[in-house]
Amino acid sequence: MYSPVKTYKKILETSDITGPILILIFTLVFSASIQSISASRVLLEIPILDLTLIPSSPPYEISLGFTELRNPRRIGVSTFNWTSGTDTVTIDGETPSGEHIAEKITILENSVSFHTNKTFVRISKLVFSRAGDNASQYVVLGTIPKEYVMLTARFPLINFMLPPMVGTLLGFLARWFVNALIMFVGLKIFRQKEELVGNLFIIVGYALSVRIVYGILSAILSSMFPVVVLPLEVWGAPESSERSNLIDQIYSETWYSTWAYQIGFYLPYLINAWIALLCGIGLYSTGKLSLMKSAVVSVVIYAANLLITFFLA
Repeated sequence: MYSPVKTYKKILETSDITGPILILIFTLVFSASIQSISASRVLLEIPILDLTLIPSSPPYEISLGFTELRNPRRIGVSTFNWTSGTDTVTIDGETPSGEHIAEKITILENSVSFHTNKTFVRISKLVFSRAGDNASQYVVLGTIPKEYVMLTARFPLINFMLPPMVGTLLGFLARWFVNALIMFVGLKIFRQKEELVGNLFIIVGYALSVRIVYGILSAILSSMFPVVVLPLEVWGAPESSERSNLIDQIYSETWYSTWAYQIGFYLPYLINAWIALLCGIGLYSTGKLSLMKSAVVSVVIYAANLLITFFLA
């Protein structure tokens, strides 16, 4: 980091692969930490009935899947791709004293949310005025006032950690191989006696230690993101371009405009330049290339790393 020429000369005397392997492990750990921190900054509205298809055959009702309410609440009702403007849904349930209550709501077209005027402590069934198509027409229930829970409490943390860790692993291995290959080709082009291929991998492996710095900085920046709140109508809706646009709009207004996110967005450019610089210094430390020729190879490595970052983003 601060005396790379001297350090690389010592590293190349032993050519030990242990260091790069440890660097890879730490990089994966920080990748998982970043996702864990980011997920903890997202709040989801709690449903009392998950996204459910509206029945297509009699009786047109749902009587399973309801969550017990912790205290009396009004009920929020959101429908998707359903109703003609004259349809109704009747909510049956109980009061805190155990008395049966019901309220009928007229639902308008498309993804519109409504709520009851009565308060329920338990929902027993929903009764619809007509059938659904058993394919694209859904209903989801929440509470009024709304309650929220962290994303990590709603879904297993591994769901958010595993894909980025796989991407990080692939990115690390791609940089390791491609950068070493560029060095090898650079030695060929400049008609120098090739360095041992193993040494080239060692040089790149230690240069990738900068990814640990990237992981630390990204974790710090992620912890500074404001909390994102996703209402049930957004995250609980069926997959659609409209839903994606709404979610993207929420993130744009909450995260994307913050200084922490902007720094994190441009940070890979600095990190890739640092890696390329260390690779060039490592190649120069072998004594096979002059400083200027090593710098040329370093520039090519930087361009290659940018492409890898783009394709694995």
